[in-house]
Amino acid sequence: MLIVEGGVLDVVSYVPPEPIGVQSAVFLSSVGEATLVLELRDSESRAILARSIDRRAADNPSTDIRYANNVTRSADVQRLIRRWATRLREGLDGFDQ
Repeated sequence: MLIVEGGVLDVVSYVPPEPIGVQSAVFLSSVGEATLVLELRDSESRAILARSIDRRAADNPSTDIRYANNVTRSADVQRLIRRWATRLREGLDGFDQ
């Protein structure tokens, strides 16, 4: 049996804090970046069988600079997490073959 352990490291946010009581607009091409580390371990010996490290920016689909609000920033981060989850699922599917 496999144990999958993971963590997110070196998270960098390009989003400035929202000023209190001031109307402002923020335009970003990326909300930030992070490194995902995954390890597959043997459940009995805890030996590492495989390790994957992937650093990515949480970019919007285009390379344009665009207005950023809570909704667009959240969508960019969710897109990055889905990309990592898909790659993990595909990798685990191929690990057993």
